[in-house]
Amino acid sequence: MLNQLFIEVTRNGTIESQHFGAAVVCDFKGNVLERWGDTETVMFPRSALKPKLAINVVESGASDHYALDNGELSLDILSDLAGTDIQQYPMGIDGCGFPAPTMPLECLGRTIAGFANPVNLSSQRAKAVYRLHEAIINEPLYAAGHGTVVSELNEITKGAILAKTGAEGVLIAALSEQGLGIALKIADGNARARPTALLAILDHLGVLSDNEKNALQAHINPQITNSRGQIVGNIRSAQTWLRAS
Repeated sequence: MLNQLFIEVTRNGTIESQHFGAAVVCDFKGNVLERWGDTETVMFPRSALKPKLAINVVESGASDHYALDNGELSLDILSDLAGTDIQQYPMGIDGCGFPAPTMPLECLGRTIAGFANPVNLSSQRAKAVYRLHEAIINEPLYAAGHGTVVSELNEITKGAILAKTGAEGVLIAALSEQGLGIALKIADGNARARPTALLAILDHLGVLSDNEKNALQAHINPQITNSRGQIVGNIRSAQTWLRAS
């Protein structure tokens, strides 16, 4: 399957660049609700997995033993969440030297959905997941920093949408109220395309209020400026891709 045209970058109304990729929406029962592009090829989630990897830190009691606060837990089990054996896929090495698991994008979407609503997990593991929800909600800036779509989504929606980036154009979002997980990957790895693509999916799903969309406008339709501060173009969602699900 070919990747989907997600994003157009314009200059003076003319398309200058395009970004293609894949995205998937899954529910906590493991169902794929919508997909765009190639969601079956194995990919590296990279840091998008950190909140899931942190589950074991809480579940094991290490967070209590070392008195980790919300900020520390907000920075950073996969087979259980994804409903499949992750060990069947190749393993790489991350930039920090840690193992970097791979999985198809659909598997990542199921993992995120299981994190959004851990009802199918053991009570101990579900408790650890909710503790991490609490940490991210209380310290949203630790997830990615000021001005990022991740921290602003976490803060503006008051934790209803918990997002996290991964290197090379990866972005995920857990929708706790709906029990949904969204995973997307920009094929060329360019980070500028992923916020607008994610927000287009969230708008398509009808989970953002008008006030929330207004507050996130800088990420929905980012403006491109020149060295004099003049607006010379924009980054926008391609017109037809959400009808290609």
